[in-house]
Amino acid sequence: MRFGSRFLHPMVWLVTGEVLVLALLLGFSWHLFLSQRNHPEAVPSWPIVAPGADRRSPVPARVTPAPAVTAPSPPPHSGPAARVPAVDLARLNRDGAALEQAQASVVSRLTAALRAYLERVVLPAVLRAERASTATSPATTQSTAASRKIP
Repeated sequence: MRFGSRFLHPMVWLVTGEVLVLALLLGFSWHLFLSQRNHPEAVPSWPIVAPGADRRSPVPARVTPAPAVTAPSPPPHSGPAARVPAVDLARLNRDGAALEQAQASVVSRLTAALRAYLERVVLPAVLRAERASTATSPATTQSTAASRKIP
């Protein structure tokens, strides 16, 4: 088998494509990780506009809350859980389900393509090779004199 003919196999292209996709995903996630490290506040804080304030004014009036009796708040967390932003779990579940459906679709299509390749290309070639080898077996074509041991 020549070196160039190895690149004609579909499995080589599938593995190469998967490695390329994984490398791109790794690079993108690393980029996102570094951008979050440099900018810790992802969501800007917007001022609260009072209900009676003019919304067209460039500087909105801030609402000052009335003093109320509140329960003492727990001490602020200093661990990694304090830096985790709030997550919309319903949206996260929808996105996860959509990703799983896309992955299942890709896997089923690749499986069907591989099965079709095996049934249409590989299996007929193997069957032809087996028929040809049984028809012209070296043991059947040799004479008995040629197959005797020479002392």
